[in-house]
Amino acid sequence: MSSAAIPEKDSSPLAFNWDAENVTSEYYIYMHFAEVVDLKANQSRSFNITINGNHFYGPIVPDYLSSNTLYSTSALMIAQTYKVSIFKTESSTLPPILNAVEIYSVRDFPYSETDQQD
Repeated sequence: MSSAAIPEKDSSPLAFNWDAENVTSEYYIYMHFAEVVDLKANQSRSFNITINGNHFYGPIVPDYLSSNTLYSTSALMIAQTYKVSIFKTESSTLPPILNAVEIYSVRDFPYSETDQQD
């Protein structure tokens, strides 16, 4: 990964959201992080992640040019709108980053796509 999103202001969180398709929709999220800048000795980057205001993970310190993937191990708590916020920690001198995000919606298939006798 050679590029990353950062907030407009260094002091602001990096945030994004999406609306649920319906009231019973379930989602899984995968976020990918890699430090794309060779930090100087006086620089640091660490951050925490919240989803709908609840602590999700952190602090995270991304590795230089090495991808780290953070994901939900179970479906996210059902909500009408999902808001992900990535906040820099107090000790961080640089804003949070996000290289990529994947969001998967759970689909229930009531009928098997294959013959049960196979």
